[in-house]
Amino acid sequence: MTSSKCWDSLKDFSEDVNDFCEKLQIKNAITVGWSTGGGVSMYLAYNYYLAVQKREAFMH
Repeated sequence: MTSSKCWDSLKDFSEDVNDFCEKLQIKNAITVGWSTGGGVSMYLAYNYYLAVQKREAFMH
């Protein structure tokens, strides 16, 4: 996770959220996202070990 990183995909955002959760040893999470955040929430749930207990995606 780097602060100078340029995000250009849901994968990039999701990777950083996953890295953050791993660093804080968060094993279960409830994710909520609006628009792009909804996509990040869905991507996390389907592509990473992080156990997303519940996800809400609000897309427009």
